[in-house]
Amino acid sequence: MAVDDSCSNGTDEKADIADIGTADAVVSLGPNCLPAYHIAKAGFKRRSFPFDVLMTGSDGWSAEESSIRLAPVGLQLVLECLERNPPFSDYVSTMTPLPSINAVGNAGFTDPEFIPSAHIHDDPREPEVAAKYQRRADRFLTLLESGYRVLFIYTMRLRELKDPKHFINVAHRLPLQVAKLRELLVRRWPSSLNHLLVVVLGELPPVPPAQRALEACLSRLRSVNQSKDPWVMVRRIPDLPKVPGDPMAGFWGDDKAWTDLFSEFVIKPKDFSEACFQETTVLGSKSADDKSGFEKFVDSLKMIHPA
Repeated sequence: MAVDDSCSNGTDEKADIADIGTADAVVSLGPNCLPAYHIAKAGFKRRSFPFDVLMTGSDGWSAEESSIRLAPVGLQLVLECLERNPPFSDYVSTMTPLPSINAVGNAGFTDPEFIPSAHIHDDPREPEVAAKYQRRADRFLTLLESGYRVLFIYTMRLRELKDPKHFINVAHRLPLQVAKLRELLVRRWPSSLNHLLVVVLGELPPVPPAQRALEACLSRLRSVNQSKDPWVMVRRIPDLPKVPGDPMAGFWGDDKAWTDLFSEFVIKPKDFSEACFQETTVLGSKSADDKSGFEKFVDSLKMIHPA
């Protein structure tokens, strides 16, 4: 479906692809930097967005972080940001050092439950970084009103869900938050053109209760679609195993699997050059940097050292 260039103020089966039209933008909703990395590597990243490089929720952290296993899923932070009035209020205003993981945590999301959220690549306590996140938030909201057709991506990585309680928590909460996101977008941004792709990476251990819980989770995700419009799509793709002692080995997953996944969709990214996006850039126009989106994204993945 064609979309006007101007700005205004699932299932596992692949038959749903034809119904979503051509995506003008592909945007990560988390719960960590994995989906944004692959969006950039595929050449679809034109701008950065609020959830690109955050670790959020019980499903966005390493499995070794046992303290977050029963916390809300990362998508709940997305909902919290969008539900606030105005949206993204106090998004990065209350930060606390997390020396044990070389990061700073966002302590502003505590009601009704604490939603763990950490910045490991930048520090919003620095004014220029806080301003950057404000631009990303403004850009996200502008995107919802822009006439762009957006493909949102959220990942569920099974290799991080070894503990039964951890997995059951994620499997129960994620479909609920997907349904709430759908309702919120329809209610607050009824003209927005968007779909959600939930990418399930890898396999669970061959334990019948875990497999049944996974299938129930995926079935509930698909049930969010109340009509022929496949707003949420679910895809399962291979992943790479974790390497003990080297947290980054295999972290980015199976590149070919992601390439094959993106090949299912028609994606022709726009450049965000319309007037309504100008205030969401540093220069008020398209960046003069001639690096590719992937190169700029990789450059942004520097580790911080909280003071």
